[in-house]
Amino acid sequence: MFNTLDKFKTSFNKISKNERDELKLIHQQVEKLISKSHYDEALDLLRSKLTEYQNICGLMFIESLKSEIVKTYNEYIISLINKPGKDNKTTTLIKKLFNECDYFIGNNIKSYLLKQNNYACFLSQNGHSKQAAKIQNKIQKIDILNYLNSDDLTNKNSDESELSIIAKDYSNISSLYNNLKTNYDALIASMESLVIIQFDKAFNCDETKSKEYKENIDRNLCFNYYTLGVQQEYLKRNNDALNSFSSAKLYIPPSGKAKNNTEYNFIKKIFIPKGGPNVSNINFRESLIFSGNNP
Repeated sequence: MFNTLDKFKTSFNKISKNERDELKLIHQQVEKLISKSHYDEALDLLRSKLTEYQNICGLMFIESLKSEIVKTYNEYIISLINKPGKDNKTTTLIKKLFNECDYFIGNNIKSYLLKQNNYACFLSQNGHSKQAAKIQNKIQKIDILNYLNSDDLTNKNSDESELSIIAKDYSNISSLYNNLKTNYDALIASMESLVIIQFDKAFNCDETKSKEYKENIDRNLCFNYYTLGVQQEYLKRNNDALNSFSSAKLYIPPSGKAKNNTEYNFIKKIFIPKGGPNVSNINFRESLIFSGNNP
């Protein structure tokens, strides 16, 4: 813990080593609490640290701490959204957490998009898919602008492509259109998502990228081909659906592992979390088409 002002480099555009070390320590403490599902304790810790350092640390430190708070709020919210058998008490708590989270977002666009994405998910689960689709369309436009304004379009230092984020926006929109039974719109959104990932693989997936980066692209291709095939089934485009499912099987990563994120919940139907790749779901959909039965 810091006790004196001289340990900080109070710069508005840089973060000192002491500040960075303190953020790392706070993050470790928070992660330990979250691993035990002690979300309230994690938030109490972060809010107390923000109060403690508000007037003695640099702006970058404070903004980083606020981002950690928003992230923790959203992890708490996700855990409640995914909780089976939600009652009115849980729904009320989720709404309360969303409202509290807003206070710490400020002008941080990434924090704003994180909250909005989960809010759209919450609305969709509660039967408000139309409103959720509007939010996802707004998120998609902001992500595209962020990508176009980025200094590093190839995002070499990340295990996830910035284009993959935009592609997932389209996937989310497709899912919401599917909920609204507007399957043609869902099909178009799925195709747009797929084209973006194909572009990313063709032009950005080179030897400078990590193994995780390349596997993420393959997972996204597998996911997008599969969901595209499902939409094609709904629209009775059975030959196109067969081609999509066959393409999905080509991109199942050798590890067969799915990411433990909300964006990858659906792909868990294709991957076995511990073990090899599972193509039985895709084969089952192909058998439905051959038998003439659509979902």
